[in-house]
Amino acid sequence: MWLTNEQFKRVVDAGGYRDAKYWTQPFRRNGRELTYTEAMRDFRDATGRPGPAGWELGMYPEGAAKHPVPGVSWYEAMAYAAFAGRELPTVYHWYAASGGATSEQLQLSDFSSRALWVVGSGNGPGRMAPTTCPETCVSGAGQPPLTVDDLSSAEPT
Repeated sequence: MWLTNEQFKRVVDAGGYRDAKYWTQPFRRNGRELTYTEAMRDFRDATGRPGPAGWELGMYPEGAAKHPVPGVSWYEAMAYAAFAGRELPTVYHWYAASGGATSEQLQLSDFSSRALWVVGSGNGPGRMAPTTCPETCVSGAGQPPLTVDDLSSAEPT
């Protein structure tokens, strides 16, 4: 399950880009923390209006209401989750959804013991071939896989 343009338009239309209460994470660029006002200058669509980078004139492309939102940053995803009264899944949620990933899988992830790895460095997923899971796959516990919707409100186990 993904966040659709139609769903994300609700936060844009409700003024979510103008309301700091949804933007709870500190903004950082080049090692410097930005103010809310400074950061909001970057969260613009292709025509300079508040919204995802993949939109124009404050709107998603025609016929794309049910498509995933293009050009959304992690900050925008966090703001949408706050707007919707949800949370983004953490590594612990993804671990639970995996049915109990092995330590080897976690070592190959983009997490280290100190912080996220820079994209493309180390042995993370950017260095591995993508894998897919058919609709019928199940977790190691024999349960159907969770969706991102399930994870966004799940409690870590």
